Amino acid sequence: MKILTIEIQPLNGYWGSMMHLCSYLEIFKKYGHTIDLYTKAELPFTRIKKREIQDILDIKEKYDIVIGTPSSCMIAKKISEELKAECYIFVFDMIPYSRELPTHIQKQIYNGRYIDGGNVEEKLLAQSCEGSNIIVSTKWAKEYIQKTKWICPKHIIVAPPLIRNDRDSFIINEKIYDVCVIGRIVPYKGVEDCINISQNLNLKMALITDKPIEKDNVKCFTNISETEKFSIIRSSKIMLSASVWEGYGMFVAEAMYCDIPFIGYDLPTFDEITKGKGCILTKLGDVDGLKTRVKVLLENYGNKDQKLMKDIPKQPLFSEACHEYNDATFF
Repeated sequence: MKILTIEIQPLNGYWGSMMHLCSYLEIFKKYGHTIDLYTKAELPFTRIKKREIQDILDIKEKYDIVIGTPSSCMIAKKISEELKAECYIFVFDMIPYSRELPTHIQKQIYNGRYIDGGNVEEKLLAQSCEGSNIIVSTKWAKEYIQKTKWICPKHIIVAPPLIRNDRDSFIINEKIYDVCVIGRIVPYKGVEDCINISQNLNLKMALITDKPIEKDNVKCFTNISETEKFSIIRSSKIMLSASVWEGYGMFVAEAMYCDIPFIGYDLPTFDEITKGKGCILTKLGDVDGLKTRVKVLLENYGNKDQKLMKDIPKQPLFSEACHEYNDATFF
């Protein structure tokens, strides 16, 4: 099959949803499908070649499937209708979860795209999903959509993203950092809260983010390769997040894959990823609770009897787990 994929946001390569999307595209390519990806995003973590987004207006080729994201859902729907192709929308679980957040946080997240009674992106997505196939990454999101019926898709497909790397390429024995934080510098990701926790406890922190910042005891990393990213995670004692809103939380799966415990808020997606093991979750918005848990875990770090460290579920690599996905999973 020939698959057209569209992402119109000018995202940098470490936006989790793009990593999520490309993990699917790599699976499609593995099974012999032709992939054309039109995007503004930089993609350092994938071998999928991209085309310039402005060229989307001149498409004359025939496609079997058109894939869109929340930001490109309307154009994907329109092009699929013009090409008489099946339409798939990657929802990424973000919007279902955001509906459960307090209104003031929703307004912060959508930054001008929020109107009374809901956000603009959600309303456009709902229109595009009508009669389309949608892909979510957790069973929680599928159940939520079925329960609330806020969108009425043709089918709902659950397919978590897969980690793409080789464990042997980033084995690090020395723990250089007390905590590792992965997240863009936007309010709802809680990066500033993590920095404050780190500085209050006088910890050494590794921050993998989208733009450089200078803070005491914080080593900032931007535009790094996947291998470098995993080396940094592996060099840290704890993965910390104060994010109030995640679609899937790739960094949690990556931390668990590297045998690093995770501390964060009790978000539905985290519970499904971790299955309650190898993590410490606290009430949404309880920054002091995060700080206390970081302090206690570090004070006991290295204790051979520490059950938390032994309970971390092993996360499969892309190369190990992609055989679980096949055409029947998606199409």
